[in-house]
Amino acid sequence: MKTVFWSHFCLPSFLPKMKLLSGSPKKLSTEIKKDMIISNRNLALCPASNELFNNTYYLTFNQDLDEDFDENGYPQQNKKQLFLQREKQFQNRISVELDFAWIFYSSEPLMLEVFPPFCHQTTLQNFGCIASGRYDIGKWFRPINLSFFLWEGINKFKAKEGEPICYIRFISETPIKLQEFYINQRLLEIGQNSTNHPNFYKKNIPLLKRYEKFKESNMKHLIEKEINNNLGELNEN
Repeated sequence: MKTVFWSHFCLPSFLPKMKLLSGSPKKLSTEIKKDMIISNRNLALCPASNELFNNTYYLTFNQDLDEDFDENGYPQQNKKQLFLQREKQFQNRISVELDFAWIFYSSEPLMLEVFPPFCHQTTLQNFGCIASGRYDIGKWFRPINLSFFLWEGINKFKAKEGEPICYIRFISETPIKLQEFYINQRLLEIGQNSTNHPNFYKKNIPLLKRYEKFKESNMKHLIEKEINNNLGELNEN
């Protein structure tokens, strides 16, 4: 079994607020399999599906969200300051980003993949979709910044409390165990600098090059020391 460490990614003083605004990761198989019909040709018995469901988690909204944006993606109300303006990625479609994030880390190489919550019917599906991607959480210490592409002609983001935001899949044949840690200032700064690395190095750095730079920095030992000093209770949903 592989341990994956996770935390809300924010200023340490904001951590209680973020834990209220955004939920803990939940295991997809627990949610999906309780409603599955068992048969010889069912997904519950398919090895490929089991691998997908067993190592996939989902993140949820802990409150209703309802925000309008101008044509450049700037929030119009932003009473709760939950959105960031994001540069457009498609013509005639607004791009937005949530102003709260999660971070996952593994002491060994492990690919993490973010993709839409295809097994759930969500309110957000009517307004846009989440940006998908993957990176190695054992070779790069950075948060998952959740970006969304609204559909053409849509300038609103709506979501309901408890609905999945996205699926998080750990690409591994070995079962995954989640362990929560509490972010501190040193880990926050490492994560922020990893995210902003292209701003002070150079743009469009391939992921493999970023992994090399991270390895050369010798920060892995420091990260693991800080995480182990800030572990919460075992959290496996």
